[in-house]
Amino acid sequence: MIAELPGWFDLGFLRGVTITTAVALAMGVLASLVFIRKLAMRLVLAAILASLAGGLVFYRSELDECADACSCKLLGSTLEAKGCQLPGQAK
Repeated sequence: MIAELPGWFDLGFLRGVTITTAVALAMGVLASLVFIRKLAMRLVLAAILASLAGGLVFYRSELDECADACSCKLLGSTLEAKGCQLPGQAK
């Protein structure tokens, strides 16, 4: 295990953080397209922010798949999902 995650850091929290960050990055893309004057800089920054947002959306879909299998991990720690039990927990 690389790190011990706090108890409140579960799968639902991580899914919320990923979508919130993706929306913030999308707003950053729009802001860069409106406020940056140089075309090259505008396109480079927009491409970087859009690829980061796309990566987060992809990671969120991966979280949905691992939640179905009850096998989500982050930094070596198993993430708790609704309907799943962590290893070593009794029913």
